[in-house]
Amino acid sequence: MHARSLYGQPAIYDLLFHGWSADLAHYLALAEALRPASILECAVGSGRVALHLARAGHRVHGVDLDPAMLEALAARMAREPSAVQARLSWALGDLRALDTGRRHGLVLAPFNALGHLHSAADLAAFLGGVRAELEPGGTFAFDVWLPSEASLAGRVSDSPRFRDPRTQEPMRCTETTRVDPATGLLHVELALHGLDGDPPEVLAIALRVRDGDTLGAALAEAGFLVRETVDLGEMQGWICQAARSGLP
Repeated sequence: MHARSLYGQPAIYDLLFHGWSADLAHYLALAEALRPASILECAVGSGRVALHLARAGHRVHGVDLDPAMLEALAARMAREPSAVQARLSWALGDLRALDTGRRHGLVLAPFNALGHLHSAADLAAFLGGVRAELEPGGTFAFDVWLPSEASLAGRVSDSPRFRDPRTQEPMRCTETTRVDPATGLLHVELALHGLDGDPPEVLAIALRVRDGDTLGAALAEAGFLVRETVDLGEMQGWICQAARSGLP
C-alpha cells in the first residue's frame, strides 16, 4: 500500500485533530500577557490555533509548507467576520527558511511542529529563522508530543466507524506506529477502510522525537533562554526568550 501525506487531506486531518483544545488556553494566555503587535505561527495548518487567537483580537501571520492545508484555512476564514479576517494572514513557506519581512513579538510552533524537522540541521535552520523573525527579547513558544511507550514500541489501534468528511461514506481507521531503526523517525500510518472491501487509503506522517536535553541544547545554541515548560497533557509546552545582544 502506498502511503500519502496526511497533510494532503485536510478534511481528514481536521476530523482527527481540529477538536484538540488542550493548548488553546495556553497560547491565548501567553498572547494576552505579552500583547504583541504581531504573532507568527509556524506550521499554521488549517488554522486551529491561529483562528482562536485572531477571534480573541490578536493579529496573526501563519506560515505552512502544505498548500492543501492553507486552502482549508482560506475556506475556514471565508466564513469568519471581516474583523477576524483582517487580523489573520498566511503564506506558503518552509520553516527552515523563514522570511516574513517583519519582526514579531511572539513566535509560535504549536502541535509538535518541531517533530517535522527531522535532522539537527533542519532544527538549527528553523531556530535561526525564528531568532531573525523575533523582535529583540521576543518570546518563542512551542510544544512537543510526548509519545507513550506503546507508541514508541509499535502499536496498532482501530477506531469505531465514522463518516468520511469528504464522501460521507462510513469508514474506520487503523492507526499504526513504528520507529524506523535506520532513521530513528517515528512513523504514524492511518489506514482508512471503507465498506467496499477495496484496499484502504493510507495516510502517513513521520516525526522526530527529541528528549528535553537535546531540545535544550539546540535552543541554547540558537540563542534562546528557556523560561518555563508547561504540562499540556500529551504535549509539553516550552516558553523561551531570545537572548538580547550581548547576553548569554
